[in-house]
Amino acid sequence: MAAPATDSSQARLAPRTLWWLASGLAMVSALWFTLRGATKVFLLGGFGAISRDVLWMSPLGHLMLFVVAAVPLLLVTRALSAPRGLALAVTLLGAMAVHAVLLPWTQLGIYAAIVLSLGAGTALARALGRRGEAGTERLMRGLALGIGACFAMGALGTSITGAVRGMMARRALPPAPAGAPNVVFLVLDTFRASTMSTYGSTRGLTPALDALAARGTTFEWAMSNAGWTLPAHATLFTGHYQQRLNTDFERALNTREPVIAEAFAAHGYETAGFVGNLHYTSWESGLARGFQRWEDYPRSLEMVLKSTLHGQTVMVEEMLRATSRARFLRGLRRKRLMVQPKPEGPPVQAGDITDRFLSWQRGRDASRPFFAFFNYFDAHRPYLAPAPYARTQADEDTTMAGYERDVRYMDGEIARMLASLDSAGALANTLIVVTADHGEHFGERGLYGHANSVYTRLLHVPLVFVQPGKVPVGRVPSEVSLRDVPATILDLAGLRDATYPGHSLAAVWADSSAARSAVIAQHLPSSGRDPAEPASEQGMTAVLDGTWHWVRTMRRAIEEVYRYREDPDELRSLVGTDSAMNSRDALLDRYREAIRTDLKSARANNGGASGRD
Repeated sequence: MAAPATDSSQARLAPRTLWWLASGLAMVSALWFTLRGATKVFLLGGFGAISRDVLWMSPLGHLMLFVVAAVPLLLVTRALSAPRGLALAVTLLGAMAVHAVLLPWTQLGIYAAIVLSLGAGTALARALGRRGEAGTERLMRGLALGIGACFAMGALGTSITGAVRGMMARRALPPAPAGAPNVVFLVLDTFRASTMSTYGSTRGLTPALDALAARGTTFEWAMSNAGWTLPAHATLFTGHYQQRLNTDFERALNTREPVIAEAFAAHGYETAGFVGNLHYTSWESGLARGFQRWEDYPRSLEMVLKSTLHGQTVMVEEMLRATSRARFLRGLRRKRLMVQPKPEGPPVQAGDITDRFLSWQRGRDASRPFFAFFNYFDAHRPYLAPAPYARTQADEDTTMAGYERDVRYMDGEIARMLASLDSAGALANTLIVVTADHGEHFGERGLYGHANSVYTRLLHVPLVFVQPGKVPVGRVPSEVSLRDVPATILDLAGLRDATYPGHSLAAVWADSSAARSAVIAQHLPSSGRDPAEPASEQGMTAVLDGTWHWVRTMRRAIEEVYRYREDPDELRSLVGTDSAMNSRDALLDRYREAIRTDLKSARANNGGASGRD
């Protein structure tokens, strides 16, 4: 007896069709996300806000989002006929996939992007409707399995290749010089010198750092070469002024200049970097060259979510960082469905940095010296210190209060890291360098944050060298440039054949008149910044000596001259006075000569390492 004919008007969409539809569109979206990020990083030399684990994180993150979206659709389609259910599911899930493509441009119109996405989803529903449920399921299953298999093979191949490459790099290391010291290079992101008691603070925020400084040489007037992260780090790693480098808000450091880690690796050191600033010190920044290990983006559920464009939206960031139910709902209601040019990554806090380093220490070859670089990010907003440092209801809720809480937390984690090295007996033969990439404005001159000027509050950073038996205990009152840090580290480590631009500051603590680099800071013009801030879209240049600080805003041709030691907030420009203008001329001559020498030495060495200036 023949089976009764099925009434298509009464049939319902099969759940498996819905799951394959969600999975297929998820894989297509993951492919778009990955190709977009890879293009920005590898072809354009920029930042894709992607982990090196993107080949498994992105498909997993997109699959999670699309499956979650498919759950309510499963309930709704049970009340609809198969054709209507399929049309609704394709329209909404297709719109979700198209919306991800439009997200980087939704600043132009959030609702317009949603309408356009729904229109595209409707068109896709019509196209797939002609295939019917079975045809749509076959197509989506093929996309899901095909693209998913490519991701799986790519992720596995990348993992194996990375492990083999790291193993071969370690095996290829030459013997290290006898007695070579370990090097701990601490860069405290967004940390101005005046935060430490060593530099005059009465707040008692940094007992561990102050105790460390008391064991070595402190430079009282060390100045960064830039007011934001990437160019400042680029100078710390290469010894070149920013004029020689290519970094900006959208471009990573290129491979033209050697970086300090390459010199240590060439001398048999194990090298590792542990960074918290996922904006401008992640692997995409160009700073990871020469490091056999570079830890940045965490392997976490939040990073999996942020390996999707929907997960990188401002709305999701506000919801993830909400500290109360009310703030979570406010972030949801604001519907800020746009992706910023540099999306926020998951927070990597001081405890994470210290834990990663100690884990690496336990597994590495202890017979070799190590060069370890740290970027502690906690002094940078949004200030997320955990208990017991986290804000309580009785605490003052201001930017400065948040900064101070996070500095206390960071100092405690640095103390834990150093205590672990000490207990292992490693500190006795370890050079420790403490500095910062730049400081922070807290209302001086009406400015807040950084990357907006070359005034002293952004440039004045701590600089401390500690090495038992080699670095004397004392203070150096002379102004010095962070440009000289790479040459100093290599000198103190005994790697004097690895010459980098600049001068070793080891000579300065014995003779304050010894040669050192001109103190120059620059903020080159960039797009997309706030025109109300001095350096934005204008660019600024600064030169300092022991008394004077000359500042020029480039396009407006505005000059300022300050006695920065007497006027640290630089509220009284002395432009027009004879002494200031005579000093301005001398500083300008120093600037021109320093830039000319830097460019000339780099060209003479074909872009490679140069001798001392």
